[in-house]
Amino acid sequence: MIFSNDNFFTCMKISDKFLHLVSSTFGMYIGYLFVTKNLVHLSLLVFIVVFLWEIVEIFFADGISWRDLVADSIGILVGVLTLLEIRYLFIIGIVILLVCYLIFNHKCLLKK
Repeated sequence: MIFSNDNFFTCMKISDKFLHLVSSTFGMYIGYLFVTKNLVHLSLLVFIVVFLWEIVEIFFADGISWRDLVADSIGILVGVLTLLEIRYLFIIGIVILLVCYLIFNHKCLLKK
């Protein structure tokens, strides 16, 4: 199957979508430290990497998940906002991260 039949609200110990968001954000940080300081180029590079990862999942997992790509895109946005070194954008980036954590994990949090 080429396209995955998943949803945003999976309930493991932590949501798969939140893990995609966090890994893309850390990918932005690592790329900023070791690859380039240009945020446009870095954002494109990280998105290309996560898209290629989704292509690999066609063969080794359940297929391409557009929801994973949305979560990765939000993670890239959070990375850009926190790397811009503007205090208010940093706060907005952290708020987006926390809100996404609550949204993606609400079933897990309410289950306990």
